[in-house]
Amino acid sequence: AIRYKPTDSIIVPIHTSDQRDYVPIGYLGPDTVISNASFAIYDAEPWLFALLTSKMHMAWLRAVGGQLETRLRYSNTL
Repeated sequence: AIRYKPTDSIIVPIHTSDQRDYVPIGYLGPDTVISNASFAIYDAEPWLFALLTSKMHMAWLRAVGGQLETRLRYSNTL
């Protein structure tokens, strides 16, 4: 099922390389439908985008997030 909300959102990939310094997170407008390869955070405040693109967040993801092979992985049940 597609869950879509016509509002600005932050897009977060479910998997990302462990070689990255930062997760490639984006800020999208209301006209974008996000696929099942990413999570959407709807109606997010701008400070959350700053937090998710920080080195502090990368440290948290490496410590708490899951892995698929060596790639870092998010879960919506963490």
